[in-house]
Amino acid sequence: MLLSQRQRRFIDVQLPNNDRAHTVNILPSIDENGTYELLLGTKFGKVICFSGGVGSPPLRISRQRQIARTYSLEQNYPNPFNPVTRISFTLPRQATVTLRVFNLLGQEVATLLDRQQFTAGAHFAEFDGKKFASGIYLYQLSSEFGVLTRRMILMK
Repeated sequence: MLLSQRQRRFIDVQLPNNDRAHTVNILPSIDENGTYELLLGTKFGKVICFSGGVGSPPLRISRQRQIARTYSLEQNYPNPFNPVTRISFTLPRQATVTLRVFNLLGQEVATLLDRQQFTAGAHFAEFDGKKFASGIYLYQLSSEFGVLTRRMILMK
């Protein structure tokens, strides 16, 4: 893990199954929360994204799932991805949703969910990018609760 962005010093990270950190990349905010993201490449070929990153408070990871009380669109996982990624969202109550993917020119390239009815709670859809070029794409969730948009990176 990065100890200091200015000094570019790292500490060793022990991961499950004897995997070890191989490379660490610092990216500007992917999820537009104003903090950096850390992409960690492992010796076994996995890529792990630590959201929050440099200059952010320590990350807290919770495995508990709660009943959705808010309308949210989560960061896709994995991100970056090749070629398939999962897009998760939560609904506070039953609603009709549309989930679309756009390129950076604002052109719609895929509709994953088209006015489909969902119950309250957590849901997901998968996006297969094998027909698309590497790059940044936007995904947008629309419902009676509003419109939420996030970015994702397809790396081939």
